Order: sequence, then structure tokens, then C-alpha cells
Amino acid sequence: MAIGHIEIRARPIKLAFLVRPSDVKAIRSAIQISTFLWGGTYNPIIPVYKHKPKHWEILSSPQLGARDIVIGYLEAFDPDFLVPLGECAHDNWDWSDRELIKFEQILPDLEYELAPSYGIGLFEILDYLYAKEFKFVRREPLDVIFPAVSYRDSLFLESFFGALPESIDDAISQVYGAVFPIGRPSVSIHQFHEYMSL
Repeated sequence: MAIGHIEIRARPIKLAFLVRPSDVKAIRSAIQISTFLWGGTYNPIIPVYKHKPKHWEILSSPQLGARDIVIGYLEAFDPDFLVPLGECAHDNWDWSDRELIKFEQILPDLEYELAPSYGIGLFEILDYLYAKEFKFVRREPLDVIFPAVSYRDSLFLESFFGALPESIDDAISQVYGAVFPIGRPSVSIHQFHEYMSL
């Protein structure tokens, strides 16, 4: 009888968000979903243009159109699912054999559940953290920080530190505020680098 060894590793699902570069609301939604999901740091936000911008001509072959460049991003990042957001949700482009899911299908409806429909969410991670790290008194304190970013440059700061939809942020404060010492320092573009080591 043959004997073998099988090693299985779990990895987060990888979502690719398709957005128009000028659609700030869609970009913010992509950041918020990625912040909520385990492994969200690795979810690419892919710019989708109807026509290739002129400044891209020097970066790519003249024969490549806007769609070809998006396909190149998809091949490079190899996501499990595509999530078109904002204006891109109305596009009818053929994205090869990749499955499309809607924004509304990912984040949980907090009235009924706390887990996302795809992947592992922040509530599950915080439950695990509590069971493993905060249940007992630690010799060295472990800080949980949710920076409050300034309105100016907020999109950049949110892409750096993450951001959550208001409903989920409020739920975290209500459910975990008494359990975790959640810090909410104000962060601006002038001193955000001070928090890079946290």
C-alpha cells in the first residue's frame, strides 16, 4: 500500500475590484470590503477605462486596447472573483471565464448575520483574537487601533490604514468596545508615518 503526505493550506479568497479611476465612491467601497475581509490587503483594485488613456500609450503597445490592459491585470493578479463597482457594475464586457459577484453579496446584513457571504470577516477574526489573545491578562499589551483619518486626503489614508462601512464600525464599537482596548487616534497626511510601525 502506498503511503503519501498531503499538505493543505488555507488562503483567503482574492477579489479583484473593477472601478473607474474617477469613481471615488467605488474606490472607497473596494477599500471598505478589503478592510473587512481576511486577506483583503491582497485584493487588487483594477482601473477600468472605456478608452485607453493617452498617457498609457508610452507604457503599452499601441495595439492593446483598454479591455486588453484590464485582462492583463486579471492574468497578473489571478483573482478568484471579480467585483465590478460603481459605474463598472453596468458594463457588459466579457471578463473571460471569471465569476462576477455583486458588492451586495459580500458584506453581511447585520440584522441577520455577522459573517460575509464570501471569505472570513472581521467579526470572526475579532472573535478569534479574543479567544486566543485577550481572554487572559497579557504581560505585554496588544493594541487594537482603528485610526480616524482626516477628511482631507481621506482616500489615500483609508487605502493605507483601511476603512469600514459606518454600520460595521458602529457594530464593532458596540460588540467589542468593552472587550478590546480599541484605540482611535486621529491621523492626518502630515503624521501618518508615525503609525507605520503599529
